[in-house]
Amino acid sequence: RKKNTPTSAMKVQYDRLCRGARCGSSLAGANLFQMDFNNSQVARIEKLDAERRGLMHATEGIACRGGLESRRHSTISAPPAQQVTSFPSLVIGANRSLLPQGTFAEAQAAFLDPPDDVVETLLDQLLANKIGIVAHYYMDVELQGVLFKMKQRQLDLLEQQRSGTKFEHEIPEFPLVAVADSLKMGDDAVQMCTKSNVRSIICLGVDFMSESVSAIMSKNGYAHVPVYRATTKHIGCSLAESAEGDAYKAWLAKCASSEK
Repeated sequence: RKKNTPTSAMKVQYDRLCRGARCGSSLAGANLFQMDFNNSQVARIEKLDAERRGLMHATEGIACRGGLESRRHSTISAPPAQQVTSFPSLVIGANRSLLPQGTFAEAQAAFLDPPDDVVETLLDQLLANKIGIVAHYYMDVELQGVLFKMKQRQLDLLEQQRSGTKFEHEIPEFPLVAVADSLKMGDDAVQMCTKSNVRSIICLGVDFMSESVSAIMSKNGYAHVPVYRATTKHIGCSLAESAEGDAYKAWLAKCASSEK
């Protein structure tokens, strides 16, 4: 491995963390959520990797006491840097205070308050072009943080509009951003078409989610509203792909022919 190069495991984690971010950056036309490993982070990653590889396998010894044999097992603990005193979590306290517990939670919390200019820029594009966004709630936190703030900002502007404030673009009643499961993503897209008069929908999720969103919209009279994916690359789902096998198709055919 070259010096100052992240381990393969961390590359996988990095790709996972940035997957949703890359989708979001293509919407804005800018790399808004890029992350990078600096030298100190890489050094820490490689140190932890070396410690893991240096652990010895558990051994057992035989001790004789008073003619009786007792088996003694050695125990292995995680390296100090990997030990945690509490389960990684985000604790929400009074007045919506947020207390991250653990380094992973701290990293997640860092994305919950995105820059205001990013939120304003993206929301302005949605309003100007009458676009709605439906995203699966499994999308990474660095993307969900921005989406949540966009939704909240729209609702704030809506209240100001109701109080008489005029804006360049009319603020629609129904949020232009929704984060939900794959079925409700389709329902939210229909509501965006009905109540907010959007002209297109952007779907952030795996391939079958955009297909199901499009199908639900078509069934509700919005087949003319296009559904866009944020990338041209294939985004598969192991669960969905397992349902495409010949055995599963044969099972469906058998069930369809059954009276029950």
